[in-house]
Amino acid sequence: MATVFDIYFDYLELSEGYYDDSGLYVHGNDLTVRKIHGSLQSASYKERIAAITGTRNTGNIDVISSEKLKPSTRGENDGGYVQYGGNIYQLVSELYYPHLGNIAHWKYVGEMIPPNEIPYVIAEKFKELS
Repeated sequence: MATVFDIYFDYLELSEGYYDDSGLYVHGNDLTVRKIHGSLQSASYKERIAAITGTRNTGNIDVISSEKLKPSTRGENDGGYVQYGGNIYQLVSELYYPHLGNIAHWKYVGEMIPPNEIPYVIAEKFKELS
């Protein structure tokens, strides 16, 4: 697919977890690492206000990608992660923009994850990639 992006960013995707017999969530441990053509940008004020409804208000970014990524299932740690400005963000929503012909792209909202909530395997891999 054609792209207008001339930069890459690291994208990490954690496999889906499961609930054990006690009802506790167990994080997935399978990690996929990819270089994605795209852009990471600070979210506008209007986008931040719209994004915080019903979510933690830790900070948001726009993630523009030339390929489909995996946003998180609400409240779970599966899905995609990116690093921007020293913080780790989880993809939480997706919009597809097919109207540019063969330069289609996807836009995601990345929600900043507090350090104590980042899955260990994600934090360690970003340290290794930095």
